[in-house]
Amino acid sequence: MKLTITGRHVDISAAFHTKVEKDLIEFNTVHHIDPIEAIITLSKESNQFTCHLTLHLGKNMVLRCHGQGHEAYQCFDNTLSLLTTRLRRHKKRVADYHKQRDSHEQIADTLPYFVLNGQGTEEIESEEHTSIIIAEQKKEIPSLTVSDAVMHLDLSNENAMVFRNKNHGKINFIYRRSDGNIGWIDVLN
Repeated sequence: MKLTITGRHVDISAAFHTKVEKDLIEFNTVHHIDPIEAIITLSKESNQFTCHLTLHLGKNMVLRCHGQGHEAYQCFDNTLSLLTTRLRRHKKRVADYHKQRDSHEQIADTLPYFVLNGQGTEEIESEEHTSIIIAEQKKEIPSLTVSDAVMHLDLSNENAMVFRNKNHGKINFIYRRSDGNIGWIDVLN
């Protein structure tokens, strides 16, 4: 597992790095997962630490979580505890995901756009809320069932996801609503 720990407005000590590495190895052993890469970002704003944890398990499977605390160690422990709770909810499905997945299934490519909401744009000052395209990259649209897509959305801590519905092969869209529930858009055409 490749481990990357970065700090924003915080110096990362060797003791913190050792604790994170030890706790992640224990976490991976307990939950029987083998991540390819782990990225931890620790930041501090006023008196509050925030830890963002990303575990890349394989193709189309990413676990993301973030937690807060008054101390760096407490912050990381809170983040790992939250990820444990999330993973426990989907443990069987995550373990079976790669076993059941057809390795020959087709995955469509898309070009998502990263949008910057009018910041740093001197040429577009006539409209206040204009968004511009600042970058694009290829992204794969996985072929999933609706329940698998909801699992991916929950584990990756994203707000929205586009996927190809395995049942009928059409593009679907799921998103996290403001009330915390999941919305699902099934395109008819």
